[in-house]
Amino acid sequence: MKEASESKIYQAMCKYWIIVVTANHMFMAFSGRPSGIKIVYMFLLFIFIHTFVTMWPVWKKILKVYLMVTEVFTIAALIAVYTFQFENIPPLWKNATGFNDAQLRDFGLYQEKRQYELAALMMPHTIFLLCSMVQLHYVNEEFLRLIRDPTPEAIANAAKAKAAAKHKVKDPKHHRSAMGHARDILYEAQHKVSRRMVYLHRFLLFHLEKIVYITVMWAAISTANAQRGILLIVWILLLPYKKLHWVLGTLTCLYISVSLIVNMFMQLSFVTFHDSLNIECNIEDYSGPRKGSNVLDQMKWLGFQRMEGDQFIIHVQGLVSIVVMIMFERAVGRREAYLNLLNNTPSYVVTSIFPIINWRHADINLTCAVKYYINFFFYNFGLEVCYVTTLLTILATQDLFSIFYGIMFWISFGMRKKTTALRKYFHFQIVVLTLMYIWIYLSSIGMPPFLCPKVNYPWIKLGTTKEQHTRLLVWLNLPEFFVDSSRSLHILEFFQIFFLVMQQNSWRMKHLLKDYGGDNAVLIGSRLDEVTVATNPTENFVIIRHKNSLHKIKIFIFEYFSWLTLVIVFWTGTTQISLYCLGYLVGFFYMIFKQQKVIMGSVRVLIRTWYFMILYSTFVIFAKNVMQLGPCVFRDDLNCHAREVFIMFCSYSERYKYATDDDSCGFTNSSSGLGWDITCFIFLMIQLRIFSSYEFLHVREDMITSVNIAHLGYEMYNNLIESDAKQRVSEESACIEEIKHTMSRLKASNAGLYVATKPGHYDVIRGDNSSMFSELNPVSAESKSEDKPESEKASDVLESGKGQEGPNVRFSSFSSQDPTTVGTDSHRDHLKRLLALRAAEIENGEDPTDDPDLDSSSAESTPTPHEDSKAKVICLKIYTILKSIFLSLLGCLSGIMKWVALKLNLWCYKYRNILRKLEIQKAIISREAAGAAPDADARERLMQSDVDNASDGSLPDPSKGPPPGASLHHFEELEGFDQTKHPVVQFINALWFFYIIKGDLICYILIIANLTMTASLLSMVLPLAVFFWATFASPRPTKKFWTFVMLYLELVICIRFVFQFNFFYWNDHTDPSIAHERKTNPYWFPYFIGIDKWKNWMVMDLLQLFTVVFHVNVIKQMGLWEVRGFSDNAIEEVLRKTMCDQPSEQQMLAEADETGSMKPGSALDIQRNPFSQLTREHNDLPLIGRIILKMKLTASLTKREGITPSFSQRAIHTLMLPVMFYWEVLHQRITLVTDVYVYMVTVDIINTIIVVFGFGAFGFFMIFLDRALYLKKNLAGRLYFHIVLMCFVHGWLFFLLPGTNGSPFFVNRIAQTWYSLKCIYFLLSAYQIRVGYPLIVNINFITKHHSLKGLIAFKIYKAIPFIPELGSIMNWMFTTTTLDLTHWMCLWTIEHSIFEIKCWRTMAKKAPVPRGRIFPQKNKYIVGGILVTFAISVCWFPLLSMNIILNIVGIPNNPTGMDIQVGMDTFEQLMTAVTDNASITEYTEEDYNKVIAQYPDDARARKFLNEFDSTQLTDINMITESQSLWTISPPQKMLLIDRLSQIPITTPLQIYFRWNVKRSDPRDGGIQYATGETSAYFTQENMDSMKVIVQASIAGTGLKDPGNKNIITFGSQTQATTLEIADMMPKFLHLTATSAAVIPVDLGLPAIELKALSLSLKGHLSTTDEVESMWWELAGAKGENMMVCYSDKVSPKMLQPIVDYGVVGLYLGVVLVVGNIFRNLYAGLFRKIQLGQLQQVEKLHQLLNDISLVRELGEMNLEEDLFGKLVYAYRSPETLLKFTKKNL
Repeated sequence: MKEASESKIYQAMCKYWIIVVTANHMFMAFSGRPSGIKIVYMFLLFIFIHTFVTMWPVWKKILKVYLMVTEVFTIAALIAVYTFQFENIPPLWKNATGFNDAQLRDFGLYQEKRQYELAALMMPHTIFLLCSMVQLHYVNEEFLRLIRDPTPEAIANAAKAKAAAKHKVKDPKHHRSAMGHARDILYEAQHKVSRRMVYLHRFLLFHLEKIVYITVMWAAISTANAQRGILLIVWILLLPYKKLHWVLGTLTCLYISVSLIVNMFMQLSFVTFHDSLNIECNIEDYSGPRKGSNVLDQMKWLGFQRMEGDQFIIHVQGLVSIVVMIMFERAVGRREAYLNLLNNTPSYVVTSIFPIINWRHADINLTCAVKYYINFFFYNFGLEVCYVTTLLTILATQDLFSIFYGIMFWISFGMRKKTTALRKYFHFQIVVLTLMYIWIYLSSIGMPPFLCPKVNYPWIKLGTTKEQHTRLLVWLNLPEFFVDSSRSLHILEFFQIFFLVMQQNSWRMKHLLKDYGGDNAVLIGSRLDEVTVATNPTENFVIIRHKNSLHKIKIFIFEYFSWLTLVIVFWTGTTQISLYCLGYLVGFFYMIFKQQKVIMGSVRVLIRTWYFMILYSTFVIFAKNVMQLGPCVFRDDLNCHAREVFIMFCSYSERYKYATDDDSCGFTNSSSGLGWDITCFIFLMIQLRIFSSYEFLHVREDMITSVNIAHLGYEMYNNLIESDAKQRVSEESACIEEIKHTMSRLKASNAGLYVATKPGHYDVIRGDNSSMFSELNPVSAESKSEDKPESEKASDVLESGKGQEGPNVRFSSFSSQDPTTVGTDSHRDHLKRLLALRAAEIENGEDPTDDPDLDSSSAESTPTPHEDSKAKVICLKIYTILKSIFLSLLGCLSGIMKWVALKLNLWCYKYRNILRKLEIQKAIISREAAGAAPDADARERLMQSDVDNASDGSLPDPSKGPPPGASLHHFEELEGFDQTKHPVVQFINALWFFYIIKGDLICYILIIANLTMTASLLSMVLPLAVFFWATFASPRPTKKFWTFVMLYLELVICIRFVFQFNFFYWNDHTDPSIAHERKTNPYWFPYFIGIDKWKNWMVMDLLQLFTVVFHVNVIKQMGLWEVRGFSDNAIEEVLRKTMCDQPSEQQMLAEADETGSMKPGSALDIQRNPFSQLTREHNDLPLIGRIILKMKLTASLTKREGITPSFSQRAIHTLMLPVMFYWEVLHQRITLVTDVYVYMVTVDIINTIIVVFGFGAFGFFMIFLDRALYLKKNLAGRLYFHIVLMCFVHGWLFFLLPGTNGSPFFVNRIAQTWYSLKCIYFLLSAYQIRVGYPLIVNINFITKHHSLKGLIAFKIYKAIPFIPELGSIMNWMFTTTTLDLTHWMCLWTIEHSIFEIKCWRTMAKKAPVPRGRIFPQKNKYIVGGILVTFAISVCWFPLLSMNIILNIVGIPNNPTGMDIQVGMDTFEQLMTAVTDNASITEYTEEDYNKVIAQYPDDARARKFLNEFDSTQLTDINMITESQSLWTISPPQKMLLIDRLSQIPITTPLQIYFRWNVKRSDPRDGGIQYATGETSAYFTQENMDSMKVIVQASIAGTGLKDPGNKNIITFGSQTQATTLEIADMMPKFLHLTATSAAVIPVDLGLPAIELKALSLSLKGHLSTTDEVESMWWELAGAKGENMMVCYSDKVSPKMLQPIVDYGVVGLYLGVVLVVGNIFRNLYAGLFRKIQLGQLQQVEKLHQLLNDISLVRELGEMNLEEDLFGKLVYAYRSPETLLKFTKKNL
């Protein structure tokens, strides 16, 4: 095996080492600067290249000679270069050759001074020599053998090896070792790489010729000159002639070789004739004789100029790339010829990378489809590629030639359906484009410079100004000698010609390609209209049940790509504001409204409609392209409004020498939006091809079928709702009957309590009738046992009413108790339990569908440790661990996605079943239309009764009980959604169907979000329509609402579009007054209305509109577009009776009574007076209800009979519409009662917290009213409150609040959050109103679940101050009861106590403890450790928190400024100086370390310094000059002199030095000052100095400043006097965090004692040497007046309140309170034993439920009796013990 591996490596080296040699040779020739040695290398290289390109047999023969010559020459070059580095060798070379240093350098011989430079010089030669030697001496013979033409024997061996590879069988994995598996993996990887290399080889074989063309064009374009222009002209002219390509490549190699050698020669320094070839061109410029340099470089025009820089390869990289690509092309071609001979295979007929793939494989799967389009993409879409390339070229050029491109594009696009004429036109277009391309290139290089003095350009004086002249030349692409007027060529202009030639070749080979690529003819609409389902030649991918990835992609492309196209159309019409964009918006609005109708109509009309949109797009492209002349050349002459309306902006301002900020109109836009127009055209053209395909006909037929069977969807949806409502009514009736039966038993059992007397209310409650606990008597136990189940059942009904929040909450728990009343809800409950179990398993990472034996094969294949070495086993273990971790993470993510998918499916599974049944029905219809037999399995699935029960509401009779396995079947049906698919697919599909089914909710969310972000009047209409209209519509919003939303959104888009123009003054962002108004006025009317200009203004409108339109299409397909309310159905029922056939005369006589009048309810009576029939059927309605029904009936009759109502009738009907609508909301015939109060109150509580912390409190009042309406079950009050609250919220937030806080709503994040949550509340509230309140409302929802979670939630709820008590008081206020507040609170307390006991009992049942078991030590450590840790943490909390806040998370509070003041007793202050932030420098880490190093042995100093880090130290360089003058009055000055003249000193003067350090206040971010002061008394020396200074200031004596004679420092006649006071100025300051004082730091060291304060008095003298002003200065050298400040850290702003409390405050506020609570948990537990350790509280709990039940049913006497029974039990411990005794 080792020998085989080495052999393979050697074979690969033999094949490809020649490439390494060639690459090194090229590097040697082209790297660095040219020299004589490199020219020789270049000559040898070109001999090698030319023989390879032109003479393959000769190249094989001279290869060895070439290698030997290069080897010898390289050795010689190495010797010469290396020996030249010796000091004595260069003179020898000079003497021998006569060359100077420059000439020797040109030859390649020069000395390097540095060693690494010498190594860099020698290394390439060495590497190339080694590579050549390896090729020559080791692999050359084998290489020549490999490239020799194959012999017959080699051909036969190749065939045998190929056959053996097909039948090779690998060893079983479980018999292989780890190394064996590794070899298998390597073998498979090698096999895959080999296959990929085959595909790469085919790609290069078929397309390398095109790559060579592209390389030549790129090389010519990158550097335009005459040398490369010859290449471009020859290659572009011969582009259509493929047969000349070989000769062209050969001649090009020869031409480039000569050019490169000449170019290298021209770079040598001894070549000096460049300057002699320069031309002096003296011509007249635009404004006379040209100024400046008139020299033209002819060598640059030819392409032989000197290079810039030191790398020759960069100078000639284009030419070298051409040679390399031609060599590569010849190598690939020769390899293909060799393989064809070796494998005895012919050349490829068509240029397909995957030869076996043709059009018949395109519909198999996604892989085959991708391969097919890789093979034949241009064959199918070549025409579109040509069009797109032309438009991209127009986008890139936008000059005169682009106009010609646009004209030719229009002509060719109009002929796209006429292939024969288009082929002829393309010949003409290729010729024209080629000539234009050559002209553009020639204009870019201009005329030869030697013609300048003789010939001048005729357009030298074109234009009116010099700038305009230059811009005209650029736009016209005209050359000039000294004007860089030509733009650079674009490769896209070549691609125009290139793709046209390719399209011609495609047409020429169509007869051959048709058998492989299929028919690529453009289908016309009339032909597609004739195609039926049966005659469609393509597969119907829409109705396939199990769709693969290709089918899904097709569905997206052919069904949903039109939506993406419309998005692009809309975006194109709104990103740029101009008159052209209106056309896009009109087309967008038309297609949005008419898309379904147009698609379902004639294909010919559809294609024509789309063709008109494409023509408009091309018109806009052409118009904008033509109009580029104005803004690019004549911009300053255009009207600003016209420029904006027609979007006349120059796209390439730099090309036309425009500055970006010199627009006279102030426009900042620099684009005409042509890119978006071309993007729109591309998408429109793609969509046109989609509409012109056979595949689209399947989608169209599917849409038609969906509309035809939409009534089935409506029926199933309507039956679903009605069946649920009927089931609710039947269960409600059964529940009421059971409750009545229970109440009768309760009355009978308590009837004999107070027969002899007539007790009062309190007599009953405080009574002592022991017979009320007769069930405790053993004699009556048997008789009373019969009552227990009914009472428990009735109480369970109450429990279910309290606890459930889903549909039909009143009866689900009751129905689950009695098998005679179980209906669909019991199925649903069982299904929910199964789903909960399934979700729990998924959450735990388990999947019951997983097979534990699935990994057995992998376990068997794992090698045992003894098979491999220990290192391999360790590697395998690591791999296994990493793999298990990865699989665990993947499984966790998969489980989450499955769980979410299950939850979404649970919400939508009934409606998804409806969609599934509609899909099955459409599939059946499509198969029947295609002439195929319908799918029996599909029909069977469609008719399954159980699925029908789960989807359309045809429920079984509740009295018969559920069918066997019904619940399990529903669960399986739910899990059947995407069960076999990947979890990601399940998750995406679940989201998709949720979006489809709950599309109205998504629309509401987007509408509300739009208002939240914009807060304008235009955005407020739709949210109000949602809240006042859509959310109340039953069963769903009607057609009128969605139509209104779509029309209004389109109106808003148009209004906002119009007001985006800049000629509206408020859109001028440069106006300071408007900018100020934007920032300061929250009622600025563009904001307020919604017509302001801002970026991406259209995004939310687009999202809303598309979501609404998509939802409308969905409900149309489901048959819910024409859905009516249930009251309308009643009207229709009467109208059907009214419009029935006229009764016969005999029937009329028979129905008449004795007086001749018609009998009520007869046919004639209904015919004459339909209102009487409606009144009789709804006689229980109030008067307003009957009036509303009469008005609706009258309107329907008038509409049917074609009678035009009068104006007054229309006005009355219009005014009554809101009343009629809301009356119907309150009086619906069919509802699904749901209790959503819990969610509503949760949202309200969150909003209340936001209000309390955000603004001010007004949330509790709303919760109070909400609770009252809920407990009273007042639906009308709920509606009134809902409407008033909505008006108040919107009025407050959007009209009043901005004026209160001075900012618009859309920048107020707190208000936005509050409103978003309030909208959720409004949606829930409207839903509650629409479906009604349940029979028994949920009073205590917090005590619903008896579990640990419920207990924790209850404890948290009780810990909130006042909230539990307020809730109980509100319950008492709004509940009909006989109890006063005291008894109510007593009952409330008992309920809470029983709830806690039941929670503990429930947890005890789940974890029973056997007798005598010692409490586990581990549990004691856990529980006790937690409590002890908690207690210690609370005790240490103040100190720990302060330490953490100030030391760990604290931030430095360094000074930002300092004021100093120097004064003396009561005299005028001497000086004041202010130091700002610029004079304060923070320490670096290096500075801090230097400070630490100053005190290596001083423990006190180091202890102090270690409390700080470098960020807390700052240097304050004090300002030495006083900022105030010393303005002491003459009398005070004399008094001062007297005080200073005391001998001896009796009252010494005191001087003070005061500083105020400024820093930020951590509380509010303001400014805080910390102060400090030092003072001292004058010594005799100080008094003498001061006296001299003062007297000198009077006499004007002192030392004058040499630089300014007017400045004097007062003192004696010859020198200045300084006042120096010792120990006055501190060097170190300490800024504490909690004190306002700045403490001088004294570490007890002489080096840091207080410094002396040195002062000098200066003055300003007038011209007469009189003192005009005086001021004091700090004297001293530089750095002496500097202080070092140590700043304590302060807490962050958010933690500052904790610091403000301090340690004592935290102890009082936290430790004592928490300690008291902790102590109360266990204090007095012995008092709670009697009531907290009851054996069984089920009977007490049952009694509490009975009290609530009889209260809800209005049995007030019985409520008193039962409450008295409860009170008696708690009064009598003996009775309570017996009542709670556990039954054995």
